[in-house]
Amino acid sequence: MSSSTSRKFKSFLLLYLFLRELNRKHRAATVALNDIRRAESAKRRAALLLEGKPPSNYPGYSSIFRHTGRHTEKYIREQLMFAPARLGEMLVIDCGFEQDHAYEHYLSNLVDQIQYIFADITRYHSPSFVYLTNVAPHGRLQTEFIRRASLDNMCFEVTEASYLDLFPHDKLIYLSPDSNFEMTSFDHDAIYIVGGIADRS
Repeated sequence: MSSSTSRKFKSFLLLYLFLRELNRKHRAATVALNDIRRAESAKRRAALLLEGKPPSNYPGYSSIFRHTGRHTEKYIREQLMFAPARLGEMLVIDCGFEQDHAYEHYLSNLVDQIQYIFADITRYHSPSFVYLTNVAPHGRLQTEFIRRASLDNMCFEVTEASYLDLFPHDKLIYLSPDSNFEMTSFDHDAIYIVGGIADRS
């Protein structure tokens, strides 16, 4: 190693160590400042409670309408899904068509639609519990979910098994826009299946 290369390496190493120490001190100062703020906030809340005042400036604190965060909303949605799961009201999304999606953006659109289902299904009076079947392990759809949004965040049952192996055949109804039969009523004992195909029309 030449002397000039050695000097450049030492300069780079010293700069790296300096920046790392600077970042460490900055993080330590930020943590200490946050600790001080939390302690002061706790003191203010305690003083307000002793005076009989609400410990928050949030306008809805004294209201009967409570503010709920995303985690609480997700928990409420999951609770609403448990009843149909016990009663056997199932909606199946057949995800065995991922090889038919030639382009990745079609899979992305399918993930969007499944996320919309999770967001909207609990708005209905009697939501169905959702099964995602024929999900290939380490397949393209699974990879897209990992990249976009983990399936663990959805209260869905995800399996690589086929719906034919999970449910009684006499209860299965596969919905298709190309069918010659029109659905005029909803059967709570039936298990409806929707093909996991992104429709661009």
